[in-house]
Amino acid sequence: MKITEDILKALKEAVKQSGFKANFARKARVDKANLTRWINGAIKTISDDSWLKLEPFLKPYMNTEQRVTFHPGAEGKGKEPQTAVEGKRRGLKPKY
Repeated sequence: MKITEDILKALKEAVKQSGFKANFARKARVDKANLTRWINGAIKTISDDSWLKLEPFLKPYMNTEQRVTFHPGAEGKGKEPQTAVEGKRRGLKPKY
């Protein structure tokens, strides 16, 4: 998934609210180095796996247009988008 301005703002705000990048990375179960690269713009995309982990934490800080998560590898295969609520049903909820 391409990192849009809205995603970047949400990412920065979520990190700010958790106190430190390491805290947020641990809660979201993503690599701290990748988190730093996403924020700094060194990496312009987020893998499907990482997005499924991040999206529940970023959702409160995002515009409603960006609140849709796609199934990994679903693009171009006719699969429907997966909302954050559906992801939670599959056990992909944030760990606090």
